[in-house]
Amino acid sequence: GTKYELVAQVLSPSDAQDAEAWTLQSLARPVGATADAPADPLDEVQLPGMRVVPAATLWSVGVAGGGGGGRQSVSRGLERISLRIWATTPAALEPGDVLQVTGPSTFSFVNTSASPTTCNDFVWDDDAPDGSGPLIGALQGVSLTCQATGALEVAYGGASSAGVGARLALSIATRNPRVTPTWSDNYWRFEHRRANGTAAAGLVQGYAIRPQLEGVRVSSIGARVAARSRGELRVEFTLVSNCTLIQITAEAPQGFELASARLKSALISTPDGADEAVAQAAVVSQSDGLDAFDAMQVLPPAAQLSGANTVWVAFPGVAERNTTIVLTGVRLASVGGATLWSLDTYAGTERLDHSSVVGFRQPGAVDIVGRVLHNELALALDPPLRTASELAIMSTWKPRVRSPALAEFTLRFSNAIAAQEVL
Repeated sequence: GTKYELVAQVLSPSDAQDAEAWTLQSLARPVGATADAPADPLDEVQLPGMRVVPAATLWSVGVAGGGGGGRQSVSRGLERISLRIWATTPAALEPGDVLQVTGPSTFSFVNTSASPTTCNDFVWDDDAPDGSGPLIGALQGVSLTCQATGALEVAYGGASSAGVGARLALSIATRNPRVTPTWSDNYWRFEHRRANGTAAAGLVQGYAIRPQLEGVRVSSIGARVAARSRGELRVEFTLVSNCTLIQITAEAPQGFELASARLKSALISTPDGADEAVAQAAVVSQSDGLDAFDAMQVLPPAAQLSGANTVWVAFPGVAERNTTIVLTGVRLASVGGATLWSLDTYAGTERLDHSSVVGFRQPGAVDIVGRVLHNELALALDPPLRTASELAIMSTWKPRVRSPALAEFTLRFSNAIAAQEVL
């Protein structure tokens, strides 16, 4: 009574052919039998097959801005993208034909604020691959609709055949799913349909999607937050994937020193909403290795290239859990300004989740490089006229109680000061 789903990769025949039945059998070996012992047949069923149709002459799907056909090998999770689609078929495009493109189930092209079949913003491209056939988007009687199932359909309603080699080229807005679809779902399918069946089809593997850390916040919590001072950082995020190592990098401003930071605390949320300390967490330096965390024995290659603005934290992270890391002994940036941070997670040496965020605003530093307290003879105090002998005597006096005085400071600022700014 248990329902099973079997997914297998197969290689289709090289030539078109009619549908033939598939046979599904279940077998069992006697208890204790060896692996090469014959198995006894149990259940058997005949399944209807499918026609093998000609392959699409060209079939490409990718993120605009990538390589040929707009294809990009990796894209960010939940990112708004422009997806570029190119296709031609070996069959003539006839009136009434439909070209259908279906992506992984986690993609959608529907503009939910409009009708159920209205597509997101799209454009017909005019830079399709070389070919003699016409651009489909330039033909009369062409319409594009999108389905909630993740498919889009290009219908040709022209008055005559568009001939062989008509070229489909369009870019359409969509959003990446959170993570790369499972291997069996991560395919894009193309089908040239007409009333009497499928004229051609194509299949291409989808691109990888790099998960993005969620809810990332980086804040300065130390008592001193001015540039060049030592302080504390609190880094908060939610993991999408389990991990063993976290890389935290201060991208801007210059001067952050994280390599010598120490881990003050590491917390992870529990299913009931509480926070618990992660005892195995530890800051990792290249000299220390990863003895603090036995689950990881080798640093990723990126660790050998990281500078003083990066810290590596061995951390047994759990997906979908809120995480808080507090670092102390952090040397803050040498100048003030908005801070930019990059976070990456690893499982072993495999890079997983990523995020780049704007953090807190780093205040600049004001250094007092000189200070002098002048007595009542300072010209800025407009002192009364005195004789030369009085001036000779009073010029050696220190400022007196209840007498005017002038305090003079020489300051140095870490950031440039623009005209009309207020100190």
